[in-house]
Parts: sequence; structure tokens; C-alpha cells
Amino acid sequence: MVFINKGLPKLLALILVFTLFGYGNVHGQGFIDNATIQGNFYSEANYYLNDTLIGTEEVPEYVRGNIYGNIFYRYKRFNAGIRYEAYMPPLVGFDSKYEGQGIAHLFLSYTDSLYEITVGNFYEQFGNGIILRAYEDKNLGIDNAFNGFKLVFRPAKGLTIKGLIGKQRYFWDYSPGVTRGFDAEWNILQKLAPKSLTTFIIGGSAVSRYQSDKNPLYNLPENVAAFAGRASLYTGGVFLSGEYAWKVNDPSASNSMIYKPGQALFVSG
Repeated sequence: MVFINKGLPKLLALILVFTLFGYGNVHGQGFIDNATIQGNFYSEANYYLNDTLIGTEEVPEYVRGNIYGNIFYRYKRFNAGIRYEAYMPPLVGFDSKYEGQGIAHLFLSYTDSLYEITVGNFYEQFGNGIILRAYEDKNLGIDNAFNGFKLVFRPAKGLTIKGLIGKQRYFWDYSPGVTRGFDAEWNILQKLAPKSLTTFIIGGSAVSRYQSDKNPLYNLPENVAAFAGRASLYTGGVFLSGEYAWKVNDPSASNSMIYKPGQALFVSG
């Protein structure tokens, strides 16, 4: 079995064990009786036949399957979850780097009206996702969840501040770079004019990634930063939203090793 969680998640696993069992021993059955345990299981398997008439892809293994299983535990303001994945081997169309099995997702979080703390694996998106988006889409074979720490702070009505640090999933491993992000969003009229039928939201994000330069041919920047600002207006059936993002130079094979900053503008309505 392959375990992609290293370091911090090992500590998280110990916390889960002591939380679920140690706390229950001290405080009796209330910790179990008042808890909610949920789970789900998904499996998709195909049997492939080679058809030379239509030129189908020839696969060495005819039977292939993708399997996912989740268990979620909730007690008062605490939430914990674990996900098992198996690609035996992965279905045709999915990257062969997914082949294997193991614990792919593990987290512990605490939430109340003021803040939310998450340790372990989590997903997140800043604004429209131009400079930071960690999400999962099993049908597309995408899962770039963070493994690290996230804090969400709500100091006032309509104001949300987020901060995170971690590495993103890369199949059964993690990316070499460490990502740090900050985001703030303010629903202005929610506090100033709570009875208003108009919604006006502004926000800003900053993301940096550190990755050591091991390229012998190029002098690559080890710290790469990106910034974005956004605004959205909803009023009288009219919706208008826009976000502008700017990123410092980040030469890579995907952009032909270009040493210049980039920018993007997203507008919808």
C-alpha cells in the first residue's frame, strides 16, 4: 500500500486516534453517541476489448478500475475525514501515474463562527481561481489538493480572511514547491446596509511559491509571486464580476522558458 501523506499527516493521524479514542475514554460514551459518522464508496470498472476494425487502443490489462472510499467524522465543531483510493490499474484515459493504492486524503478541522482551522489535506480557491485553485474532479482525473495548514478568519460581518501554506498533490506524491497564500474578501453592504437588495463584494489575493532551483542550464527564480484583485456587483437582476491578476516571471517548459511577468483579466456578467 502506498501512503502519500508524510510528516505532518503522520502527526495528524496520531491526533485523530487520541481524539477519537482517548477523549472518549475520559468523557464516556457522549463523544461517540453525539458524533456523526458518514461515508461513501465509489467504484468504476471496465472490461476492454481490442477492436482492430475501428482502431481502438490496445491495452495489456483488459480489466481496469478506479475505486474511492470516504469516511467522515463530526463531533460538535470538529470534523475529520479520510479517503482511500485505488487504481488497479487506472481506467483508459486516466494518467498511468495514478496506478497504485493508499490513503490519499486525511484531514482534521475545527470550525466556529469566528474562525476555521484545517490541518492535513484540503481544497481551496481564491476568487475565480486565476492564481490559486486546488480542486478535485474525478471524471477528469484531477486532484491537486493541498497538504498543509489553512486558517479562515471572520472578524466582522461580511469580511473573510484566509491564509494557507502547503504542498499540492501530484498523483501519489507532492509537488516540490511550497505554496503560501493570503486572501481577503469583503461583502461591503452586508455590514453597512444589511437590508439592501444590492450586493457589492471586493477581494484581493496574494500567492507565493518557493521551489529550489536545480536546473543546471537556467537561472530560475526560486520565489514566484502572484497578486489579484476582484469585484462583483449584484443588483436588480444585473450581475457583473471582474478580476485582474499579475504574476512575476516564472519560466518553465510550458511557456518556452520566458523570463517575463504575466497578467490576466477575467470579466463575466
